[in-house]
Amino acid sequence: MIAGVATAIALGVKRSVYSNEAGQGTGPQASSDAEVSHPAKQGFVQAFSVYVDTLFVCSATGFMIMMTGSYNTYYEGSEKVIVENLPQLGIPDIGPAYTQHAVDTLIPGFGSAFVAVALFFFAFTTLMAYYYIAEVNLTYLVKKFNKGNSSETATNILRFVILFMTAYGCIKSAALAWAMGDLGVGLMAWLNLIAIALLSNIVIKCFKDYERQMKLGIPRDEITFDPTPLGIKNATFWEDRVANSQNK
Repeated sequence: MIAGVATAIALGVKRSVYSNEAGQGTGPQASSDAEVSHPAKQGFVQAFSVYVDTLFVCSATGFMIMMTGSYNTYYEGSEKVIVENLPQLGIPDIGPAYTQHAVDTLIPGFGSAFVAVALFFFAFTTLMAYYYIAEVNLTYLVKKFNKGNSSETATNILRFVILFMTAYGCIKSAALAWAMGDLGVGLMAWLNLIAIALLSNIVIKCFKDYERQMKLGIPRDEITFDPTPLGIKNATFWEDRVANSQNK
C-alpha cells in the first residue's frame, strides 16, 4: 500500500510539473517580454499561473475522472488490473480517453469531441511556446559567442529539429514520449534549481523592495525598481531604464 501511494505521488508530481513548469526555467523567456515597472510584479503573475494550471485545471480534471469512475488501475509495469471501470479501454488508452469518458458521462455525445479539440489546441500552443523558448535561448547564445550577431543557419537548424521531434513523437508510443519528456524535464529542473538557489538572495531583495514601497502607500502602478541601492549588480536592463527615466 505504501509503495502504491508513493508511486501515485511521484507520478502526480511529474505530471503537475508538466502542467505548470514550475522550477523548469521556461518562465523567464516569456516573462522577459512583459512590460512591468518592477520585476516582483511579473513574479507574482508567474506564481499565480502555477495555482491556475495545477490546483484549478488539473485538479478539476482529476476530481471529474474520479467522481465519474472513468478510470482503470493497473499494477506498475504490467497489464494486471487492480480496478477496471472501463473494460473497453486498455493500458495504451490511459490519459485523454479517461477525460473524454468523464465528460461524456455528463454531456453524452459531446465529451470525446470536446476533449479532442481542446487537446489539439493545447498541443499546438505548447509546441509554439516551446519553439519560442528554444529560439530565444539559441539567439542569446549565438549572439553571446558570435560577437553580437545572430545566425539564420542556427535558427533554421532549430526549426528542423523541432519539426523532426514533433513528427517522431507522433509515430512513436505515448510511453516513449512520456519517458523522453520526464528525462528532459528532470535534467532541466535540476540545472534550474541550482540557478534558483544561487539567485535566491536577489529574489528576496526584489520582493522586500516591492513590499517596502507598498507599505509606503505608493500606488501599484507607480512602484519602480532601481537595482543599485539594493546592491544588485549586472541588472543592465533596469539600470538603463532608471537612467533613461532620470534623463527625461
